[in-house]
Amino acid sequence: MCHLTKPPLVQGRFTGLITYRYWSAAEAARDLVDPVVSRVPSTLEASMAVETEGSILGNAVLRREDPELLRGSELFLDDLDVGDALHVHFVRSTLAHGLLLSVDTAAAEAMPGVVGVFSAGNSDVAPLPYRFGDAGFSRPIFATERVRLVGDIIAAVVAETREQAIDAGEAVFVDYDDLDVVLDVEAAAGDSATLLFPEMGTNVCSHTGFNEDIDALEAAEHVTELRIHSQRLAGVPIEPNAVIAVPEGDKLSLWVTSQNPHAVRAALSKNLGVELDALRVAVPKAMGGGFGSKSGLYAEHVAMAWIARHLGRACRWVETRSENMVAMNQGRDMILEAKMGFTKQGRITGLECRAIADVGAYAGSGAILPTFTQAVIQGVYDIEKVSYGADGVVTNRPTIAAYRGAGRPEATQMLERVIDIAAVELDMDPIELRRMNFIAEDDFPFTAESGAVYDNGAYEMTLDRALDEIDIAALRVDQAARRERGDKVLLGIGVCSYVEVTAPAGLHKEYGKVEITEDGKAVARVGTSAHGQGHITSFSMIVADQLGMAMEDITVLQSNTDDVPKGRGTMGSRSLQTAGSAVYVASEQVFEKAATLAAHLLEAAPEDVVVAEGGLAVAGVPSKTISWVDLVAASLDDERRPEGMSPGLDYELNFDGSDATFPFGTHVSVVEVDTETGKVDVVRHVAVDDAGRILNPLIVTGQQHGGIAQGISQALYEEVRYDDWGNPVTSNLADYALPAATEFTFFETLTTETPTFRNPLGAKGIGESGTIGSTSAVHNAVIDAIAHFGVRHLDMPLTPHKVWAAISS
Repeated sequence: MCHLTKPPLVQGRFTGLITYRYWSAAEAARDLVDPVVSRVPSTLEASMAVETEGSILGNAVLRREDPELLRGSELFLDDLDVGDALHVHFVRSTLAHGLLLSVDTAAAEAMPGVVGVFSAGNSDVAPLPYRFGDAGFSRPIFATERVRLVGDIIAAVVAETREQAIDAGEAVFVDYDDLDVVLDVEAAAGDSATLLFPEMGTNVCSHTGFNEDIDALEAAEHVTELRIHSQRLAGVPIEPNAVIAVPEGDKLSLWVTSQNPHAVRAALSKNLGVELDALRVAVPKAMGGGFGSKSGLYAEHVAMAWIARHLGRACRWVETRSENMVAMNQGRDMILEAKMGFTKQGRITGLECRAIADVGAYAGSGAILPTFTQAVIQGVYDIEKVSYGADGVVTNRPTIAAYRGAGRPEATQMLERVIDIAAVELDMDPIELRRMNFIAEDDFPFTAESGAVYDNGAYEMTLDRALDEIDIAALRVDQAARRERGDKVLLGIGVCSYVEVTAPAGLHKEYGKVEITEDGKAVARVGTSAHGQGHITSFSMIVADQLGMAMEDITVLQSNTDDVPKGRGTMGSRSLQTAGSAVYVASEQVFEKAATLAAHLLEAAPEDVVVAEGGLAVAGVPSKTISWVDLVAASLDDERRPEGMSPGLDYELNFDGSDATFPFGTHVSVVEVDTETGKVDVVRHVAVDDAGRILNPLIVTGQQHGGIAQGISQALYEEVRYDDWGNPVTSNLADYALPAATEFTFFETLTTETPTFRNPLGAKGIGESGTIGSTSAVHNAVIDAIAHFGVRHLDMPLTPHKVWAAISS
């Protein structure tokens, strides 16, 4: 547990240093380490631990990325100087739904500095494709015939300066004919709903499910029912979306703020009808967060690429914060209706769940998020019969996409509320109700009813560890005493036991390459793309562990399609277990080749070759040492290599982890609720997360803090809201309730380690676990505090007014 100085952050979710939404110097990072660690080594000290103390892996190592970020010397996208670039301003719809009658750009085109104004009428760019269903739900880059949300792109104004582009945008005249607005997702799925895409004949764009025709409750002696809405959230990364497109002869370079530059490149190639080799997509070394919102192709990416190619000039676009709140993909917005069957003794007999997901005006990756919900719909519980079905439905709001947790928090939110409600109905302890229904450790690998195969788990272990830390018996005594005295500030305790899936659905593969360069240093190439997670440190640690090099001598290349030939990007908490494993295997292979070469040169057996300072040596014979510089030179010399050995010291592969991994944990939250105002304060939050083998506890702790903060924020503060006409009423950070770090208590973060067998590191993901566990723990805690007033359930966010109204009703 630690307390850092936490001034408010008003520009967005902070990422890139030690913890999410925390300003922290490197010295403060030391306090995040478990007290048994007496000091946090520098990267140089840690790299030498290979020789002096064994493996560097598992040690707390300060991040290599942070000094430049702390000094402000690292460049973000808008800092890049690409010469005399034009500026682009997007003219966006002010109407949520309407026919687009005309777009008059004449006045704008005549304004000072304007180079061009483009719309559907004078561009031939292909739509943004919907890859998961009928192409009829695809998004035009520029609105054609109708607009479907406030923020839809109508035109792009290109001018010599940003100010000129914005001024000219005000002169674009748009004529609309209003249509009925579709905001209620359940009504949108009905037969009489106004259609966003009339030619499709429905607003339902996707469906997933399993066992939908069975009676999962036939053996139930008691049934608990719940309807829960996981509200719409904004991503709010500290750096909004931005693009710089630069024509370079026959090639176009696109600088983007993206979590997956290779996917952007591949999609752009199809949209523009150009070969992959004609495109380079890159992300600056520093990118201010993503949280899933930057994981896909945007209409703005396509528009900027097309405009730059059309004009033959470099073009720049950077979102304002208000623009970001209507143009960036948003998250959650799923309604789940569940019925869970129990015996009278509390054993779960079955679960029926139906979900409906608002995917926004254009069907994108949000349409497949219910499949991630499906994968963990039974969570940590051994349930014999499960039935699940979910629809994705378009409405007149921004597109939904992956957002930290991406479908898995929704499943957990439903399950953990049902368990708590059932405990009241069955007059049972909610903790014991969980415990008696956990999947047993001996049952792993466990095939869930959804077909997902959980690798391993020890759910009771994390529950017990969290309960030991929190002392729940003492808290229950305090809670009862406050109620008996009639205190105005009441206590609530909430528990959440969760399982999540990381590196899911085809994301368990990744490219990696390691090579020793002629100067005796190492270069690692990975297909993931960091935006605050500490990849450079983590991957350097792996190479250092295998090759015995100082971490400062290891370069990690990522986020640039010219430097790395392929990649699947960073999302789904996949990077360490996929790219990290690829780097591990590649480093291992490089060492074996180098050891064979060194043995040949030093007249020793390969198995006797070990790492030494600056190279390799024969164990026990200090005089027989050869540097990495000499090894590389020898590997390139036909006369010095063993027969049959290929030149160079490098190895590349596409690592395949064969399947997803399933991290798990238990969070316990303690809240105080002021009955006179409804205000909720989280006074303690204990998280016990298991992400398999931990390579750097400092980075893991930072990820836990970030996830917990976002989860608490959903439970208590955040919600994207609209008026009856589809106008956003939370389109800036004065109206959208994004808390500062000062709103949070200490986070007490603990870990257990249950290594997976699905990768050589034994690692699972950790980036989203905190979000999944904390939301439901806080949600349950608030309801627990006011349950004696007859409150059974409230949807999030649990704002003071909502809580006060529930108490007062």
